Amino acid sequence: MIVIVSPITEKEILLQFKGNISSDPFDSLRSWDPSKNPCQDYSGVFCNPDGNVVKIVLWNTSLGGVLSPGLSGLKSLRIITLFGNKFTGNIPFEYGEIDTLWKINVSSNGLSGLIPEFLGDLPNIRFLDLSRNGFSGEIPWALFKNCYKTKYVSFAHNNLSGPIPVPVGNCLNLEGIDLSFNVLNGILPLEVCNSPKMMYISVRSNMLSGSVQNQVSECGSLNLLDLGSNTFSGPAPFEVLGLANLSYFNISWNSFEGQIPEIGACSGGFEVFDVSGNALYGEIPSSIAKCNGLKYLDLGYNRLSGSIPVGLSGLKDLLVIRLANNSIDGMIPAEFGSIEWLEVLDLHNLRLGGEIPNEITQCQFLLELDISGNSLEGEIPKNLDNMTYLKTRVLGGASTLASRKPKLSASAIVAIVAAALIVTGVLVITVVNMKARGKRREDETMVIESTPLPSTESNVIIGKLVLFSKTLPSSTGSGNPELNWPRRFRIAVGTARALAYLHHDCKPPVLHLNIKSTNILLDETYTPKLSDFGLGKFLPLLDSYGRKRSKAGANEVVILCDYVRGLIERGSASDCFDRSLRGFVENELIQVMKLGLICTSEMASRRPSMAEVVQVLESVRNGSEL
Repeated sequence: MIVIVSPITEKEILLQFKGNISSDPFDSLRSWDPSKNPCQDYSGVFCNPDGNVVKIVLWNTSLGGVLSPGLSGLKSLRIITLFGNKFTGNIPFEYGEIDTLWKINVSSNGLSGLIPEFLGDLPNIRFLDLSRNGFSGEIPWALFKNCYKTKYVSFAHNNLSGPIPVPVGNCLNLEGIDLSFNVLNGILPLEVCNSPKMMYISVRSNMLSGSVQNQVSECGSLNLLDLGSNTFSGPAPFEVLGLANLSYFNISWNSFEGQIPEIGACSGGFEVFDVSGNALYGEIPSSIAKCNGLKYLDLGYNRLSGSIPVGLSGLKDLLVIRLANNSIDGMIPAEFGSIEWLEVLDLHNLRLGGEIPNEITQCQFLLELDISGNSLEGEIPKNLDNMTYLKTRVLGGASTLASRKPKLSASAIVAIVAAALIVTGVLVITVVNMKARGKRREDETMVIESTPLPSTESNVIIGKLVLFSKTLPSSTGSGNPELNWPRRFRIAVGTARALAYLHHDCKPPVLHLNIKSTNILLDETYTPKLSDFGLGKFLPLLDSYGRKRSKAGANEVVILCDYVRGLIERGSASDCFDRSLRGFVENELIQVMKLGLICTSEMASRRPSMAEVVQVLESVRNGSEL
């Protein structure tokens, strides 16, 4: 007797995946019902025109359980995005059979064990992110034997040991690699920049050693270099400072020696320069003033001498200046008072003399001022008391300065601001409710704005923030036919990158706290510019502010995100679309709407970081190119 066995369907494979889920606290897979169509109804499932599953995107849903090996039966699957869940165990070896895979992102889960070697057999993999898990052991060399299409690899925040595999040089299209926060040892391989497209290298917080000069000098396309907190030695790789695309240079807390050279040319996008905690000597080169886009400058804890170059005051975008624990002498340049956006000035344990210049009080957004351990004379400038945002002020040490108490304490300022915000919020909700009652419209909506919490660590995405430009037209509204979907999408990505910069790369981190359409200005090319930073400067004072999503106090007001969520769950997402919007792709709109819903989740722990938001937005538009 011949028994004919029907092949398992893709719906059955997906239901097997759901069956392996032991915890779904937010009921994220409620729509995965056997009676429904996976391509139309299953949340997080996307299909091609032939009805085959090509994407599974379930992130920050706190799903618990183990990964189902049955996904290997999805023969058209290109993208698996499951970051921000609670999956345990390891990646099933059956996934090595999914030759169609382009992208695997299982970061921020509870996976453990050795990194599977079979991932190196995937011929089409472009993006591999296993960061923030519990993987241990060495990085398999076999992982890089078939990586000719790979663009990005991240194993950051695991417990990996051993050396960085030399075969990483086989990845000739590699654009970024993040191996930070592990216990890797050995050297940085010469082959790390075999790919002419390499833009991003982060090996922060490992136990790597040796010289890096020859390796890094081959990276002609670098945008970000982070070698911080290792034991590298020898000459520092300053030769990359002249690269046209460099925006982030961090070699802090190593054993690099030598002088900081004069800078011949500097990228206008160069924003972070951190060489603190090394054995650098000599004077601070005045040519640093050529880097007019610099926002973060940290030369502390070295052996630098000479005086502070007055030319640094020409860097009008500087937010942080740290020069502490060096042998720098002279006086505090009065010209520093012209750096309007300066938030941190750390000059402690130097050999400075003279007085604190009164001009420093012109830095109205200063949060931290530390000039202790110097030989300063005279009185504290009287206007220092009136610096509203100043929360850290250390003036003592070898100093003879008189001390003054601020008129308003930080707690008083917080209380005043909080009270003002509460009163404003009550007035706004009252007005909205009055309008709702007056119009008697059941579908009256109120947009609830929410800002994700900042991370305390540097992340993959480095946003580019332009505070103001010379000519900024008003932000145009939804009625403007020029704001088609591709332009709106670029505006969303640009804004997300700017916020990612504020949250992850400013030290201390900064929250804007007033994101809305009228504060996103557009230039003539529709490039977004963030404005209205007045409230955002309170961020370091308000440690938990912005954690709660706004709530409505009466049934007359409909929370927009809840309304949209209901439409999506009922399969009516298209009812949210502006049908006059030109050039939109329905699948892209739905994904962006879902991202907005996650960002406004009731529980703060479910909201993604802005770095993750940028990553998701970029994958929405570039999914066909990864």
